Amino acid sequence: MKRAITMCSLLAVLIATISLATVADNKTMTWTGWISDSSCGVKGANAAHKACAKTCMKE
Repeated sequence: MKRAITMCSLLAVLIATISLATVADNKTMTWTGWISDSSCGVKGANAAHKACAKTCMKE
């Protein structure tokens, strides 16, 4: 039983290490899409809404 728990623990550590190494390689991230909030709703989810979204982010 102890051996099974030890093996599962080592496997979990190995998976966590691989995951962190993958994240560390991606230093820059790019997002595509639109920013909107609850007051603008769906009508703000487009490229023409850029100025309003910038104003909302500043406030």
